[in-house]
Amino acid sequence: MDRKVLIFLLLLISLSPVVSQTITITGITEICLGETTNLKASMEGTGYGTTNYVFETIDYNTHPPFSGGTIIDGDFTGCTSSGHDDCFAPPNNGAPPEGYPIGFTFCFFNQQYSRFWVGSNGWIGFTNPTGQGWTTYTATTIPNQGSATPKNCIFAPWQDWYPGVGSIANNVFYSTSGTAPDRKLIVYWLECPLFGCQTNTESRGTFMIVLNEQSSVIENFIQRKPNCPNSDEGATQGVHNSDGTIAYTATNRNLNVWTAENEGTRFNPSGITWYKDTYPGGTFVGYGENLSVSPITTTTYFAVVGTCDGSMAIDSATVTVHPRSSPTFTSGAITACQNDTKTYTTETGGNHYNWQFTGGILVAGGSINENWITIQWTGTVGNSVSINYRTTDGCEALIPTVLNVTITPFDFPVINSSANEYCAETEVTFSTQAGKTNYTWEYLSSGAVLIS
Repeated sequence: MDRKVLIFLLLLISLSPVVSQTITITGITEICLGETTNLKASMEGTGYGTTNYVFETIDYNTHPPFSGGTIIDGDFTGCTSSGHDDCFAPPNNGAPPEGYPIGFTFCFFNQQYSRFWVGSNGWIGFTNPTGQGWTTYTATTIPNQGSATPKNCIFAPWQDWYPGVGSIANNVFYSTSGTAPDRKLIVYWLECPLFGCQTNTESRGTFMIVLNEQSSVIENFIQRKPNCPNSDEGATQGVHNSDGTIAYTATNRNLNVWTAENEGTRFNPSGITWYKDTYPGGTFVGYGENLSVSPITTTTYFAVVGTCDGSMAIDSATVTVHPRSSPTFTSGAITACQNDTKTYTTETGGNHYNWQFTGGILVAGGSINENWITIQWTGTVGNSVSINYRTTDGCEALIPTVLNVTITPFDFPVINSSANEYCAETEVTFSTQAGKTNYTWEYLSSGAVLIS
């Protein structure tokens, strides 16, 4: 091969964008039955897929300045009235390239775009608005497949704005900044009036859309977003796919009436889809970087993300579910006399035995390493002993096993005699409580009579 050709090919390879990526799942993968674990899928590499988005709040003070850039107002066309009302830019001149250059390749809903259009009413999009029939001055809820609703767009926010009116001749600008692979496209509206409040300087909006090259994150910075009291109209803040079937919106801002000041938000393209059991063909279980699961049997989870170059990144993690212990009393009396000493046992092979009892005194055993305990039952009511322990996997029963013990109180004998006083050689009868068993009578030389 010619050396010049080889050098040229190597140069092309070095200049080609890297879109490969990997995905790795981390988290606790061994749990006890009934527990919950959190799995996290982390991405590395560029070309991050954007099949779905998560709305987040960020620091407002991180926004680029609302200054400089290319003026868009003069390019607005297709207006429905004088000025720059309900327009889009740039105009379609019938020859490529169409739209403004982003300055890099941007991934939006898993499609790559290098050019964009601007709607005067607070949105940018990646589809040429020419001939689409979008009625852009009236915001709608999204997703919306209606022919009048803009598609393939970012609304920030979509409301009836009116650029080019009032004291500021130009209200809309764009610029690309930074170096690859961390470039940014910035599109902003500066002191832009609302159509229903054209002369009211308090009803002017300043807000910004920022597209981030490598991460595909969409940032939205709002310095001021008023509402026009003359129309009290709703506004929509969100992202909308190309056929109007999928949208992600800011909280309570899907054609709601709202205002904002000094606010930073973003649509973070999680891009990650979770499945269980197998992939492909498994059961869908969630979106986003984090997944909280409580399987009842050992289960494998798959984190999958599509890239804008058409490839897939996949990782899996198996969450092992260990059974909990099921303590039983293998021996031990459920009845006893007061002051009796009884021994109770449970299964061997466990660890961290947890013995608890009421109404007695510990005689022996009962440590975390012993599967037995000996108790002297001193109380007469509310007596019980309970046991719980961990398996070799560290899983104990959610509720300990309790054995209630019935205690018969100690009965003190009472001796009655047929006479309080008697003479020698006189027969006297002694008696005690009837209905008992194992009576033991004893006569002492001192003249005392004992019964037990």
